[in-house]
Amino acid sequence: MTTHSVSTGQTQKLTTAQILIEDSQQIPSDTAAWREQSLPDNWNRTRVNHGGFAWYRLTFDLKAEDRVITGVFIPRISMNGLVYLNEELIGGNGKFAEPMGRQWYQPQHYSVPQNLLKTGRNTIHLRIKAYASNKGGLSEVYVGPSAAITAQWQAREFWQIGSIKITSTVTLGLSLMALLAWSLQGWPSAYGYFAAAAMLWAVRNTHFLVTEVPFPAIYWEVLTATSLIWVLVLIFMFVLRFAGLKLLWIERIVWLYALAAPFGLWAAGSLQLTSILGIFYGALLLMGAYILFVLLRVAVRERTASTCLLFFASLSVYALGAHDWMAQRDVLNYSEPNNLHFGAPILFLAVALNMFARFGEAQRQARDLMQSLDTRVREKTQELEESHRKLRAVEAARAQTDERARIMQDMHDGLGSQLVSSLAMAQGGGLSSEQTYDLLRSCIDDLRLAIDSATDSRDSLLLALGNLRFRMEPRLKAAGIALHWDITQLQGDLPLTVEQQLPVLRIIQETITNTLKHARAKSLHVKVCSSQEHLQIEMADNGCGFDVQACRHSAIGKGINSLDKRARVLGAKLDIASSEQGTRTKLMLPLAKRL
Repeated sequence: MTTHSVSTGQTQKLTTAQILIEDSQQIPSDTAAWREQSLPDNWNRTRVNHGGFAWYRLTFDLKAEDRVITGVFIPRISMNGLVYLNEELIGGNGKFAEPMGRQWYQPQHYSVPQNLLKTGRNTIHLRIKAYASNKGGLSEVYVGPSAAITAQWQAREFWQIGSIKITSTVTLGLSLMALLAWSLQGWPSAYGYFAAAAMLWAVRNTHFLVTEVPFPAIYWEVLTATSLIWVLVLIFMFVLRFAGLKLLWIERIVWLYALAAPFGLWAAGSLQLTSILGIFYGALLLMGAYILFVLLRVAVRERTASTCLLFFASLSVYALGAHDWMAQRDVLNYSEPNNLHFGAPILFLAVALNMFARFGEAQRQARDLMQSLDTRVREKTQELEESHRKLRAVEAARAQTDERARIMQDMHDGLGSQLVSSLAMAQGGGLSSEQTYDLLRSCIDDLRLAIDSATDSRDSLLLALGNLRFRMEPRLKAAGIALHWDITQLQGDLPLTVEQQLPVLRIIQETITNTLKHARAKSLHVKVCSSQEHLQIEMADNGCGFDVQACRHSAIGKGINSLDKRARVLGAKLDIASSEQGTRTKLMLPLAKRL
């Protein structure tokens, strides 16, 4: 058995030991079947498929003046262990019963009471327990002064444990930021995958820190391995979305791989778990290579600092992942720590920078687009204003033309026909001076009526009615007929067009004229009122009356037929009732609703 010599002030690495495969709670005797074993000892290589307990024995010599050994540092004990110095327990954590304590990634540091050290030979015994095919074993062991051992342990503690806490916290923060941007700001689905991957990665890293689990080890191992697979699958989906690729058949294969992983690992069991993990992790390396290829194409295509940074960050993560895969496959030193967690914040930070860069570019494009749209809107507004100006000019000219045409038509239908009739009667020589006077006055009244109806006043109907009364009342008075005029219930602002006003005025005028010529009345009542739905005009005299139906079907009923025709043109209802006590004419005109 090799015994190491330790000098004052120095840290000594113990690399040789003896091992005894024995499930004993007591320290085995020196006469037991100890076998020489170099350290570090990786059971995946030296005791394939072995699981359970084992004892290690290491020795070192101290001179009387060199009894300053006050610390023991062990980089790795897998899975759990107890440490004795000169047959006295100096440290150990966790339980050996299922589920067993998990000290495999926790660097061990123990203080050595001075009364336990001896001049000459000192012995360290370690009792460990490991799962089969799960990298059971023991790393090299360091002994030395407290300050030196503590510094060595602290450096290892930070490298293995502290760095994981820091990188996991950073990654979790980035994931929450991306999650908020994706869910609240409506960013593309790629960043939803990124947020999920970063969050799962931060949670997954806790398996390095957990020393006690509440369920059997196989489930924990499957859970931690599956979480890594799902992290890379989510990153894979992010990269495809980020690059704008639609590879449905590849995505289906990858999702199938992610769903099958936990079942395949669980079915493998504890003995075959390490081998199966090597296969699954090898598939992850292939997936990572494809991710690098896609990101390289994006970086070459876009040639921006953010996409180049993302590619090189992914390349560094791939290198660190390859390092951990080789450590898992026992290619590297047994106590070599995992390094993949160092690359994750770099990758996720690069993704976050890309996210903000693309957001900034989108904002810039949106700003440029808004400026362009604003310019185009101003140009179109000017064009529309010019078009509207021209259209208004055309409409004004057309309105003038239409008004001239209407006036000409009214004069042709009214005044023109009156003049033609008067001319024919005058040429026949059958008119007296009085009759000629009446015909000319009717022509003048018709001309004035057309002019009155063309007024642009807002109260045009009131004004036209006033002018009509002003002209007709003296004639009625000269004929001995008292005019009673009531427009108190007439609303001034009626939705009547000029085309509607003229027929209304002519109906009133013709009714008054008929009263003058034929009724032999002493009084005439004219009442005009309106509501929101109708305009109502009622004219009643106390004359001799006539047979309305007989007049409508005889040659002398031309005036009544003219009134009926004008009412039909208006879409109004005209009611004429006559008796020996007088004649009542009632016009009901529907009004268009105001908006």
